[in-house]
Amino acid sequence: MIQTPSSGDSVLCCLSAGSVGGHFLLYATAFRRSTWLQTERSIFAWHAISYLLQPVVLMLVAWHWDLEAALPSIIFAAALHGIYSLSFLELWSLTQGSYSLGILAHVSKAGGHATPADLGRLQSVGQSKQSSRQADLGRMGLVRPDGTRTLAGRLAAIPLRTILWLSNGRSMN
Repeated sequence: MIQTPSSGDSVLCCLSAGSVGGHFLLYATAFRRSTWLQTERSIFAWHAISYLLQPVVLMLVAWHWDLEAALPSIIFAAALHGIYSLSFLELWSLTQGSYSLGILAHVSKAGGHATPADLGRLQSVGQSKQSSRQADLGRMGLVRPDGTRTLAGRLAAIPLRTILWLSNGRSMN
């Protein structure tokens, strides 16, 4: 039996869409140039906190209606915010001096030709980014200085390994 959405569901869906839109507008208008949202860790934390708070707020709002009936709307809100946050974080990461964008920009400026010296400089940028990433993972306690994963790193890898297992190791693209 198909159930028609109640006015409570409509309110919750509008609130979730509004919170995602407001989150983006707040970043774009007020926090984009903020020093505290310039690192990957802080921008991730900002999204994670928002993602975790949104269902709590929606459950408090839905308390006035049947909470069980509002569950699909709350799941919708979590999915919407998840898609928004993952897309935002991916685009933010790409704009922060991506190695691939550096190569494309260099090749474009060089008219499509690159010398071995150019390639060496680009390779050193890639190695620097890899070292920086490993240092960040070390600061978060996910890897040891030799690059092996800590217990926290192995636990954090479980969702990724699950996705790999579910996809039979095939590329998801």
